Amino acid sequence: MTFQKMLEDLSSSPSKSIQLSNVKSFLEDKEYRKIINYFIHHDAITKEPLNDNELMQLQSIVQILQILYNSDIGSPISDEDYDILQEMLVNMGIPRLTGTIEINDTNKVHHSFTMLRGTLDKVYHLTEDEERKNKSRKSLDEWIKRTEALYKSKTGKSIDLNECMVALQPKFDGVSVILEVKDGKALWLTRGDTKNNLASDVSHVMHIFNDVFVKEDCGVKFEVMIPEESMSKINTFYREHPYRNSRQIVTSTLNSNEVDFKSDYLVPIPLRIIYPDQKVEHIHDMLPVKLCKLSDRDAIRAYASTHRYWEKNGHHFRTDGVVITLVDEELKEILGRSNDINNFEVAYKFTEEVAQTKIIAVEFETSPFGFISPVAIFNPVMLKGNIIKRAALSNRDRFEELDLHKGDTVNISYDIIPYLTKPKQNSKGYKIEFIKKCPSCGEKLDLSQTMVQCKNPDCKSRVLGRILNYCEQVRIQNIGLQIIKQLHDSLLLEDGIRSLYKLHKKKVYLSSLYGFGVMRANKIISEIESKRKLRDDIFFGALGITGLSTKTFTMLFKKIDSDTFIEMIKNKQWSKLKPLIVQTDGLGEIKANLLLDYFGEEKNRKELMKLLKEVTLIPTNGNASKGIIVFSGFRPAELMEMLEKNGWEISNTLTKSTKYLVVKNKNASSAKIEKAKSYGTQILSEEEAFQLR
Repeated sequence: MTFQKMLEDLSSSPSKSIQLSNVKSFLEDKEYRKIINYFIHHDAITKEPLNDNELMQLQSIVQILQILYNSDIGSPISDEDYDILQEMLVNMGIPRLTGTIEINDTNKVHHSFTMLRGTLDKVYHLTEDEERKNKSRKSLDEWIKRTEALYKSKTGKSIDLNECMVALQPKFDGVSVILEVKDGKALWLTRGDTKNNLASDVSHVMHIFNDVFVKEDCGVKFEVMIPEESMSKINTFYREHPYRNSRQIVTSTLNSNEVDFKSDYLVPIPLRIIYPDQKVEHIHDMLPVKLCKLSDRDAIRAYASTHRYWEKNGHHFRTDGVVITLVDEELKEILGRSNDINNFEVAYKFTEEVAQTKIIAVEFETSPFGFISPVAIFNPVMLKGNIIKRAALSNRDRFEELDLHKGDTVNISYDIIPYLTKPKQNSKGYKIEFIKKCPSCGEKLDLSQTMVQCKNPDCKSRVLGRILNYCEQVRIQNIGLQIIKQLHDSLLLEDGIRSLYKLHKKKVYLSSLYGFGVMRANKIISEIESKRKLRDDIFFGALGITGLSTKTFTMLFKKIDSDTFIEMIKNKQWSKLKPLIVQTDGLGEIKANLLLDYFGEEKNRKELMKLLKEVTLIPTNGNASKGIIVFSGFRPAELMEMLEKNGWEISNTLTKSTKYLVVKNKNASSAKIEKAKSYGTQILSEEEAFQLR
């Protein structure tokens, strides 16, 4: 399952906590963790910017993590690494994610005081010259320059923000809840989905605080916390599945329809207040505040150091940074808000929690595409309630840079996907060398590359990778890496991609495999069988030829139709084919050589011809797909064939990218119709669909 598909499933299922649990398990799987780790340590792995596919993948990952973060399931990665992923998007011009859908059964309502929603801009260093582990993490100096530029663009005047007064407040690591009081009536709301202004009504839990805070019409933003001392008491009732941190307990309590004993431990800390006639919120007078100039970095650093926890009435509340707010009211109004973020304040986030341990060994794992990943194994450490004993080292260059020896002391930054660094030391144990042969097939490795890859095309890891890539590219749903591994180990994928189209003949055996059964087997086979008719450019782009994507073949088939292309490959007419590829706009010599090298191998040509017997290609002549159409309740063969010939793509799965949903009766009601309406997908009758060209 791709991250995009995972997000679509979550977004379309408004009340399935079990699905959240499954998604978290997916993200904790080794293969998914590798992908997330790649983004977290992207700057250390490569200097190349993210391509479009990687960017879409990263956006989906961040949105999934935000959904988990706001649920009682909890995020599988640390706050620090989530911030790294978020900052990567921000640095590429994508607005910071300020809210997300909430998957629970509580009533959804709209915010009246919308300015109290949203999140904070974040910095991780007070000056530009501080050492940085990750370039995506910005400094306070950079925030000041950007904010001064914003002020000048709005007023035409320059300003020195370092000379301005700021208020310092703890940044509490709890759950944001907003109290709206109108005509003496109280409504307690979560931050919720800021894009659609939909939040969960949690008044059934929070009404116990009405007597304390409901006094006059206003909006108050709170951070709801549980004292750290109370966490162990609560976990005595959850020994089998204890909560990992106090924030998770708060989220669980607020997401529940039934109020239980945990609500007795809730403490709402007021942060901001705004009255109906005001444009900008103010710091609540119950919040501990220190005033200083923005230039006084020593004061800010000292405040941060003494407020790692905030103590009140003998209880300690966890914080994860300091909020720095400009206090001049006129300046705040000028700077205003952008994308649900106040431009007049910023959070200075604490650095990660770090533990020291000793190296035991390094294991080498093979990815689905044959890349070799070194993984450090060390004595277990406990960080924020997690036992950590292994950390991926990304690539060979980073492995060599660390120069690991058995028994070396290393620093581990917290995460299920932890980050390892090695302080200077005199190593005494034996040096750990990078392996010379692929652990999957035994093939000799080329160690001259940063990303070491097994070059054996028959290596199990690469075979699995090609099948996985094909399933993802032609959109075969319900088949991920773990299923492909299981099918391969059960000798059902011995002929690679082509084996997928033979599974219908082995339905009985497939349904007998562990974890399958008749229904799951039928669902997988049905999905594969629906992909026997494919656009020619999508089909060739899905073969996994290095450096050649669907877009490559879309451009090529403008120059030459796919039937002629196939005949030229079959007859090995390389001297005729190469000039056609080179002369195609956007391709050229390099891509021509990649294609001819691939099909120049007899094994690949034979496999193509056998695979073509399993599928029917829809000629596109280089015309890009007009869009995706989904049918609900019926599948008229004549209409579907006409649409495919006219450049439309037929899919079984309704997503936000679906152009049309075709139904028998537009006045009928169904889950798919409601889902289409929520996506803004146009709904057509059969007669209307026949009019599409």
